[in-house]
Amino acid sequence: MKPLFCLFLLFYTINTLAQIPFPKGFRLVKGEALSGKDDVRTNGRYTFQVSRTGWLENDEDLMKTQGFHRTKDSLYWSTGKKDGVYFYKVYNGELVEIYSQYNDKEFAYYSKWLLSTMRKYHHSEKLLFPPRNN
Repeated sequence: MKPLFCLFLLFYTINTLAQIPFPKGFRLVKGEALSGKDDVRTNGRYTFQVSRTGWLENDEDLMKTQGFHRTKDSLYWSTGKKDGVYFYKVYNGELVEIYSQYNDKEFAYYSKWLLSTMRKYHHSEKLLFPPRNN
């Protein structure tokens, strides 16, 4: 039983350490899925959500049908407003989105933070998120 507990603790620690550090003040709100796929991080005004989309990195699909733009270092981003909610999305194998009803200075700050954080992990080739458990 002790080896099984140690193995569980090891996987939990790896998954926790592999996640990006969200800005201070954002708390985890667990969704219904045990896998965590519908969890969000929020400070009450702005919300980050990670989607494990399974998209292939197909430039045409992302740019034409999803409205993404490609950066010089091969990240994809999209921004807009849908149903009264502003969003900013960055895709690098995983989709991370910030959304809010407010399009203000703080939203712009967190959008830039998201892109720079994704860029940092993209160049370091570190795991941005834990491996998906299907």
